[in-house]
Amino acid sequence: MDFNNAVEIAQNIYWVGSYLENDSFQCLPYLIENGNESILIDPGSMLEFEEVMRKTQEITELSNIKYIILHHQDPDLVASVPEIEKLINRDDLQIVTHSRMTDLIKHYGITLSYYEIDKNNLELVTTNGLKLQFLTTPYCHSPGAFVSYEPKTKVLFSSDIFGGLEESWDFYAKEDYFELAKEFHRAYMPSKDIFNYALRKIEQLDINLIAPQHGSLIKRALIPQLIEDMKNLECGLYINEKYNNELIDTIAQLKKKDKELEEKNSLMNMLLNTTMEAIVIVDEKYNILQVNKAALDMFQTSIEEVLLCNMFDFVPQKELAKVQKAQEQNIVLPYEIKIYKKDKTIFPALVQGGDVMINDKIYRVGTIIDLTEIKQKERQDFQQSKLAQMGEMISMIAHQWRQSLNAISASSINLSMLSEMGMLEDAKVQESSKFIQNQCQVMSKTIDTFMNFVKPANESKEFLLQDMIDKLCR
Repeated sequence: MDFNNAVEIAQNIYWVGSYLENDSFQCLPYLIENGNESILIDPGSMLEFEEVMRKTQEITELSNIKYIILHHQDPDLVASVPEIEKLINRDDLQIVTHSRMTDLIKHYGITLSYYEIDKNNLELVTTNGLKLQFLTTPYCHSPGAFVSYEPKTKVLFSSDIFGGLEESWDFYAKEDYFELAKEFHRAYMPSKDIFNYALRKIEQLDINLIAPQHGSLIKRALIPQLIEDMKNLECGLYINEKYNNELIDTIAQLKKKDKELEEKNSLMNMLLNTTMEAIVIVDEKYNILQVNKAALDMFQTSIEEVLLCNMFDFVPQKELAKVQKAQEQNIVLPYEIKIYKKDKTIFPALVQGGDVMINDKIYRVGTIIDLTEIKQKERQDFQQSKLAQMGEMISMIAHQWRQSLNAISASSINLSMLSEMGMLEDAKVQESSKFIQNQCQVMSKTIDTFMNFVKPANESKEFLLQDMIDKLCR
């Protein structure tokens, strides 16, 4: 094959590289001829600059190139671009690449604008309908690495993926190409897992030809088996036994720590959810971070809803000052307040909390007890006690009245008997009437005494205990 001229590898797609004898690191730039929107792909370093420009001009004028695709930022791919930029001398010339690489590419002194694939739906469509699709292949071998696919010809421009190191270079790969490519991939792909992520994307494409940046072009017949061989290749960290063992050991330790942490979290959740008290954990701004099941039942809400709330969302306005004071003074003794449920129903609660510091951050852990049932029981007990006291008071009043009623009854019977015997005198009537009135006054004073006893006093004053005893003993 004549490498002195451009080689058409598919319709309107050309290899425009330079064959470097006795160099295992062959760089393969490509050109897609597309009128005045032609595309140059991975043009290479200054070692190939003159050859690449000469072969490109065999196909089209340099001024027809509108796009330069750069699959990554390495000098063997990018170094010649500043000089190419000067030769093309076109205001709308753009670098097509990933946004993760623009900050690095600019250090070559390139002044062109960028067409960032990740901000353009991973595709490029020219005005005459040529379309390129881009697949991101992160860390193979650059964070912003990608490959380009031309669906009409089914050519994949694969950058470093499928590249090879060959001292006796073949333009098209032979059946033993994997043996030539594997050493390159073992060194340049970061790990088997990352490499397989890229390969799984690529194998979904219908590919007639793979055009890598290095090595040989790969025709359709060799592609499926080559992908399978690449999938099983140990590369990156895995090829060094020491690194591999360290990595495996690190992964095992991380899994062990994850399991221990999961067990601790499970135990903690069990402890939180078996207590009858509601537990609420908040940050320094009182945003709710975690609650237990008792808290969800108490507030009648869900975990998703409560984690969007602040602690003060559940505190009525009248209670805010009391709660804020407790927070500011870090009061750890329990105190009683009113609290909202989700539906704004208010209930009495006993709360207690304290600050803890974890990893230089302050958290507050609060416990809440619903006092609704306790308050109801207190009211019931108070009512029963009140009724019992009233019964005792009525019994004591009856005892006091019974003496006066007996005296009144006896005086009345005596008057009746004197009247029947004709011995009733006015003086006796007056005496009995006065006696009865005195007894009625005693009964009235008895009522007053008991009323004063149960009526709360507005002010305190001194009294003689003996006077109270004398009154009670009359």
